[in-house]
Amino acid sequence: MKFVLVVVALMLFEDANAQANCGPNQMPVEQDRCVRRCDIPTCSNPYPDPSQPCTTDCFDGCLCKDGYIKRDGTDGVCVRQCPKRNRDPQTNCGPNERPVEPDRCVKACSIPTCRNPNPDPNQPCTGNCYSGCLCKDGYVRDDMSGYCVRPEKCQNDPQNTCGPNEQPVEPGRCVKACSIPTCRNPNPDPNQPCTGNCYSGCLCKDGYVRDDMSGNCVRPKNCQNDPQNTCGPNEQPVEPDRCVKSLLYSNLQKS
Repeated sequence: MKFVLVVVALMLFEDANAQANCGPNQMPVEQDRCVRRCDIPTCSNPYPDPSQPCTTDCFDGCLCKDGYIKRDGTDGVCVRQCPKRNRDPQTNCGPNERPVEPDRCVKACSIPTCRNPNPDPNQPCTGNCYSGCLCKDGYVRDDMSGYCVRPEKCQNDPQNTCGPNEQPVEPGRCVKACSIPTCRNPNPDPNQPCTGNCYSGCLCKDGYVRDDMSGNCVRPKNCQNDPQNTCGPNEQPVEPDRCVKSLLYSNLQKS
């Protein structure tokens, strides 16, 4: 019986740790489940063909929760409703878009966007080939709306795309999700191992943390998710810096 309790506790601890590495409206891929990147629904491809060939490894990041879908672009944001656009019935592409040429492999990091209108063609790109619609020549993908616009019409100046008390990630800096300060973990260990892709989006400014409940950047004293309120009936939060795994095994050996 004690062994079963230990196993269950460890599973819950691992699930909570995996969830902490995901952004708002996201959830980690279940253990032992292989999700192909080309099978992930996006605004440009909400119903992927499960029979299409995928040549890359299993995706080991975060998926959108039920009721949400990945917005087009490189930020990985999960939204409830995709931007409305009129699509060409022949190509299924929106205004100022064109389909990817057959047999051409386009990597996401090579797609021109408002934030990166001239991506380096020699930069190493990982991940699957992008399947969907590209912007026509002379247009770039607007990171905020998902539309293809002229560069001079970009609305996502890095200073304006972030919300209150937020700032954009500096170019060339790799930020892992588990290193981002939140209400539940305002002082993440900079030496902890982090897996997953680099986080591209907006970070909270100095002196602010991400509220796990609302997703907003707030002062730590204004956090809504007091640990006393995030636990269920007859539960209590794990104390900071306490290793649950070690403690469970220690108690088991003493009993």
